[in-house]
Amino acid sequence: MRGKRSLRGHCTKGGIILDNRQKSFARAFSHCFDAKTAAILIGIPPDEALSEGQRLISQPAVRRRIEKHCLEKLRLYDSVRAGLEKIAFGRCNDAVLLAFTQKEALSPSLTDGLDLSLISAIKRDKDGGVDIKLYDRLKALEALIRLDEAGSSESAAQSFLSALGGDDDEE
Repeated sequence: MRGKRSLRGHCTKGGIILDNRQKSFARAFSHCFDAKTAAILIGIPPDEALSEGQRLISQPAVRRRIEKHCLEKLRLYDSVRAGLEKIAFGRCNDAVLLAFTQKEALSPSLTDGLDLSLISAIKRDKDGGVDIKLYDRLKALEALIRLDEAGSSESAAQSFLSALGGDDDEE
């Protein structure tokens, strides 16, 4: 049929090219981990969503795309966790050094070596005084707890994906 070409199953050097529906399903599934819900989210009618979702999830290329999205989420999770840990447990020595450094003594060579990641705001008043605000450690700890609670559901999802991809040996 001319004008309407499907890329489904088309092979390239990198593997199978997914059509937009398959890509959208994989992204939706990586967020909700439910085939029917993911199918509905991409616009499949509810009465067809379960069977279409199951059909899509059974395709190895779609499962690989889901795994890719999940790995991206895990990398983001790890980055967020590292940042929160730094705020919650990091040392503020460099912020104190900055606060007590005279304006005239500030130079790029001094500030380039400082770890100022715990500082949320810096103000210098007209008299030369410095007001440095640090991120709230308690809020960072609370966020870490919420992240760990979410992480336990993520690990359950990762176990599910591992079980799902058990027969996935074609690349």
